[in-house]
Amino acid sequence: MVKTTQFSKNYLPLSKHESTLLNAIKDDLLFSYLIIKRKTGWKKSRIHNTLTSLKRKKKIIALKRDHYVLTENISEHIFKIAALLTSPSYISFWTACSYLGYTEQQVQSIQLVSTKQYSPLTINGHRIETVTVSPSRFFGYKNHEGFPIVEEEKLIIDMLAKPELSGGIEEITKCMKQMFPKIQEKKLNSYLKRYHNNSIYARLGYLVERYDLKTSSTVDLFKKPSSSIIKLNPKNPLSSKIDRKWGVNINDQ
Repeated sequence: MVKTTQFSKNYLPLSKHESTLLNAIKDDLLFSYLIIKRKTGWKKSRIHNTLTSLKRKKKIIALKRDHYVLTENISEHIFKIAALLTSPSYISFWTACSYLGYTEQQVQSIQLVSTKQYSPLTINGHRIETVTVSPSRFFGYKNHEGFPIVEEEKLIIDMLAKPELSGGIEEITKCMKQMFPKIQEKKLNSYLKRYHNNSIYARLGYLVERYDLKTSSTVDLFKKPSSSIIKLNPKNPLSSKIDRKWGVNINDQ
């Protein structure tokens, strides 16, 4: 009996079993041993051998234990893949700024916020990094084209909580200048109170006043900052310049 052979787009021959497996999981962005078994009815040895040969031919990639993806789907669906691998999570920081068009910088990594801790992961050159927050600070995101992404109001808070993950204060300010005309100030104020971080209040108040940023509403945005002095840029050394009104050490130069 002649062995049935099919060919992939890169002209590597596929066996009958390989083709059957690929056809079975074509509607699954991520798939596992159990998914394959349920759809094919195969025994463990056949599944293992077929997965091994498909990995060798670079048709699929093992992301982590028992998580696989079709290689050809990675570039198009990398945000969905990243969110599925780090669930629950949402895209934020500089990655969100780039995706939403608030910066022209090409961000290399995919940054997410999650309530769980995940190690960095690289998939076909795409580095996935996760920042862990408490459940009380995991909010302010929406579903967009099949993956969760931060809302602008929460994006401002996330960036000012960790400026180093968004290119620093100068880059954050550039993004905020474009973002603020679209901001719902009531929502931003609500999110600020919910996040409950005096450093973010101080940084935001200082930047809004310094750059005369305007929003789409007229609600009183800020509360009185705490008496302590915080760094505008947490990673930079202290400078001799201090804004007493907001309690900010201006160390972004």
